[in-house]
Amino acid sequence: MKANFYVENQRFCFAFDRNVIEEINGERYILPEKGAKSYTSTFSNCIDRYLIDILNIGRKV
Repeated sequence: MKANFYVENQRFCFAFDRNVIEEINGERYILPEKGAKSYTSTFSNCIDRYLIDILNIGRKV
């Protein structure tokens, strides 16, 4: 699985409260779950959440 995680140099970014790993044409992707709610946040305000999410994604992979 290829995972591309990058942080834009913007004021805020969009995130989803629930994600799912789906396989499309032999490649696995992390996508928002159906019915997931989106929210905006700044990286510096939620760095703990983002780091935990990245680590949890690594565990699942």
